[in-house]
Amino acid sequence: GTQITCNQTDDDRDWALVLQLLEMLGADSVLGVAIGNEMELLQWKTGTSEECMEKVWAEGYFYTQTLARVADLDKVAGFGHVNLTSVFGGFALSQEPFVDQPHAMVATYLRNVTRDFPGRWAYSLNVYPYYDPGNGLDPGTTDQCTQAIARSVSFAADGILPATVATFRGRIQQLTGKGDDPMWMSETGWSTPMADTLPGANPAMAGCPEFSSEGTFAKFYEGFAAWDLSVGQVKGPDHVFYFTMRDSANFAVTEHFGLVKDCGDTRCKLKNATTTTTTTTTTTTTTTTTTTTSEPSGAACSDDDDDDDDHDDDHDDDDNHNERAVGGGVQRARGLQGAAGELLPE
Repeated sequence: GTQITCNQTDDDRDWALVLQLLEMLGADSVLGVAIGNEMELLQWKTGTSEECMEKVWAEGYFYTQTLARVADLDKVAGFGHVNLTSVFGGFALSQEPFVDQPHAMVATYLRNVTRDFPGRWAYSLNVYPYYDPGNGLDPGTTDQCTQAIARSVSFAADGILPATVATFRGRIQQLTGKGDDPMWMSETGWSTPMADTLPGANPAMAGCPEFSSEGTFAKFYEGFAAWDLSVGQVKGPDHVFYFTMRDSANFAVTEHFGLVKDCGDTRCKLKNATTTTTTTTTTTTTTTTTTTTSEPSGAACSDDDDDDDDHDDDHDDDDNHNERAVGGGVQRARGLQGAAGELLPE
């Protein structure tokens, strides 16, 4: 994907590099091209001015840059059929069908690209039960959250993630009148240890040690790996992506969503418990000693696993992803509350 910011020089430089990469990869190796990431949250990024917001939305910079990027893309051999998208987060669902405010004209933007690129546009949403503001502590406790964990790691139709994706499908249908438009869940994941952004999004969950534990991380990843992509009575997503391969810092705020801790780490956070057996034989007895490693059991990945995605798609998201930093985390959480809170009462 390529960035959209308030600095056209930087945006053009980024797009030139993306085009070079796309030409190297070839169209057959590219699922889609994303233009902008969580643009509805740009308003809360540090340093964003009123003039910037006016330019991006009211003056149409985001939309016109989308048209220009697609025009460039279609000049590259084979890319005229590749899917197009722009990734949004939970705040985009805070109005129906999508938020349409002066600093986040998502519904207007999506109506335009739906008209311009029929059948080619993929509607993409990042979904994070980890930040859901509807999660609360167990009644009568100050640091227990078994109920919140259960609804957050569930991939049944009434779990937070499938219910939010089902809401997204319904909003797309409101916009287009169709129930089968291309729909991608472009990010989901879980942090262990606790992400520095969690206290700003949900202080109660920040006070529950088990919520960001390795055990809960394992439950979420295991559920994701086993998910059949169903979301109840409506059509589920066509593609889903797991965030992420490695821990990262977003705008100097530390998160721990990676399957591995950092680029130099050769071991995944989660490993199946392994057994080592040693046999000593004498002329009269056989002694067997069994040792089990202390690494957490449950969902696991191999040491050489390069994929952090769903069952058939590769997505190695980079560190420059539009803000899940403290302010953005809070606003994303508010969007999720508006989207799925009514469906998932405490």
